[in-house]
Amino acid sequence: MERCTLTFIGVRNWEQLPRLFAWPSDRDHVPCPFAAVYLLARNPLTATVVPSGEVDSAVGACLLPGLLRRVSRQRLAGFITQAPELTWLVDGLRENYGIVAD
Repeated sequence: MERCTLTFIGVRNWEQLPRLFAWPSDRDHVPCPFAAVYLLARNPLTATVVPSGEVDSAVGACLLPGLLRRVSRQRLAGFITQAPELTWLVDGLRENYGIVAD
């Protein structure tokens, strides 16, 4: 039996999470550290894990320490509103999720 329900259904996040974050996969976490920051943690996984399952060197080679950091959805929406070609995205965030710019 898998420790995580996501792993049980075939999502392989916990194979890589310990390589990017200080979250060991060999024990239960209560609460799960991945749950509260799912999108924040999933994005680095998506950006750095190659199809073979290995972690790309992009994170280690990044020249801007702290480039990956927390930002609220509202703040992100504020930046998106500055791009006229993304009004469709701004509208979708507001209509579907109630997310409006700070």
